[in-house]
Amino acid sequence: MAQDKYFHEAHFCSLSSQGNVYGMTKVKSQVDRSFKILVSSGKAGQITCIGFQRDETTSSLKPISIELEAGDLSIPDGAELLSLDTFQLDDILLLGFCFTKEDTIDNNTIQWLNASNIISTQLEPGADFTVAGLMQGLSSVELDFNCLFLKHRLIKQNGMTVHLCLMSGDDSKVHLFTLEREDFGNTIKCCEVSCEIFFPEFKELESCVICLDFLEIGDKRISAIGCDNGSVLVFVVDLKSLHILESWKTRHDHPIIVVKLFSNMISPDSKAALEICHLLASSVTTTSVVYRNILQNGFTNVKSLYNSNSHDLVMCACVADIDWDGEPAIILGTNGHCLLAYKWYCEDKTTLTIQTSDSPGQDAEEEEDDLWLPMEEYRLTYIRKFSHPLMGLEYVDMTGDGVCELVILCSDGVRILQHNLEKAKNEVMERLKKFKTVKDDDNK
Repeated sequence: MAQDKYFHEAHFCSLSSQGNVYGMTKVKSQVDRSFKILVSSGKAGQITCIGFQRDETTSSLKPISIELEAGDLSIPDGAELLSLDTFQLDDILLLGFCFTKEDTIDNNTIQWLNASNIISTQLEPGADFTVAGLMQGLSSVELDFNCLFLKHRLIKQNGMTVHLCLMSGDDSKVHLFTLEREDFGNTIKCCEVSCEIFFPEFKELESCVICLDFLEIGDKRISAIGCDNGSVLVFVVDLKSLHILESWKTRHDHPIIVVKLFSNMISPDSKAALEICHLLASSVTTTSVVYRNILQNGFTNVKSLYNSNSHDLVMCACVADIDWDGEPAIILGTNGHCLLAYKWYCEDKTTLTIQTSDSPGQDAEEEEDDLWLPMEEYRLTYIRKFSHPLMGLEYVDMTGDGVCELVILCSDGVRILQHNLEKAKNEVMERLKKFKTVKDDDNK
């Protein structure tokens, strides 16, 4: 079997029940630079924390997992986890999750938002995990709408930081909850407020919001919204006045599953990123597209990701520099068990075949001519097949060695793909050599 171009599978963690596209989030370690992954197991009502632990004697890494059962999370029997996210509130790490349970008496569905306090050191390698510490300060809010997903945002207002939880509902609204400490203790209070106060872009929505993405640069927020009716909306909001500066809207034929904002560089300068910002949008059946330089062109400059719909619908996406060339790759996970990666190519010269004929009735002759025309497109550079559908992607450093891993949530569990460490070492040595050469030239 040929060696994979980028990754090998370092670990697989099975789940007791299938999750969903909103059921994975990340937590940054308080001890080292590594991340932990939290994954929900839908109908099992279970949350699993996945990470790596380094053996102090041999310095080797081994995978670890901590399982939080439904009873530990104050989730009633028979409830189903819908979505989860983590929030950092001052020195407290919060775990927020939504679950639903059918009321057998009234034959209706009741939903709750829970926000519980995690003593973050309990998720570190070798920690003595206790449920009592996890559930300290639990706050629960009953919802009068069906929750699709939840996200968290931090907003600066009058010199203070406001912690917010955004929830998309089936009532074509985005609901907003503030997260506050009660009496400077560990108890967390959740209160719903009008979304127009902090997010005027959510004031009038035509359909249910399926996906959201934000990019904050300087004193501006770029918001991308994907809706159930196929609408894609982009807003630029002034964070000081909270007024909408610009907005664009387009419409696809089918629901939008993924929207992702990104720039030309993985670690961009804030001003440059604001000037050149792109938007990935994936709908249910059609080819995924990228709207290039959306802040200048709106939705007019569109590039397709060819064959992205050849492996069933796109379920998830992330943008990462997987080949370490400083340019972003668009990574898609599909319901057809495939992982796809696209790179942007821009070539000034292309060879065209032109048919010519000197007089009527003669057969056309083919001539090749070099034309200096821009050849700009996204090309499929990597594909990897799996045995189950892909539902979530994260590109984070799980091992704390400075090299990110690709974490994939599949319907059967979580797969962690790791780069070839020998290639990573060679890349670092090559860059250090170039840096030394440049430094020596500057000293001459």
